Amino acid sequence: MPSTTNLREITRRAFLQLLGWAWAVPAVIGLKQILDFISYCPPAADPTIIPLGTPQTLPPLPAAIERARIFLMKDDKGYFALDNVCTHLGCLVRRSPQSEGGFACRCHGSRFTADGAVITGPATKPLPYFALHWDSAGQLVVDRTQNVDSGWRLANGG
Repeated sequence: MPSTTNLREITRRAFLQLLGWAWAVPAVIGLKQILDFISYCPPAADPTIIPLGTPQTLPPLPAAIERARIFLMKDDKGYFALDNVCTHLGCLVRRSPQSEGGFACRCHGSRFTADGAVITGPATKPLPYFALHWDSAGQLVVDRTQNVDSGWRLANGG
């Protein structure tokens, strides 16, 4: 009659066999990680043309528009959009807490003037300006694919 093996009565041979298979768990986990890495699918692209709102619904300017990743500003010539993504490694820049009115990257310490020029690195390129236009519904729209010169402005209107 076969005897049933109780966990308390595990033999040395059975224990060593189980221990011999212990390599399988890390191997399976490692294989899954490798497959996840090889089959990586990047997230969907962010929208590049983003409506910001009508002149009446825009926040007080200058304003950081998070969903568009821009600083929307206005001067006597019109509206302009300055990128708020650091040109070093892509962290978001914020208004500098200091009184000069510039921008600072919290990740690596780059600092930019109020018009996007680099003050201190590691960033070496200024923050780019993006094109703005009015759509048929009177909304201000930013196009993140179209860089413009720093002196470019969109006339007030809508």
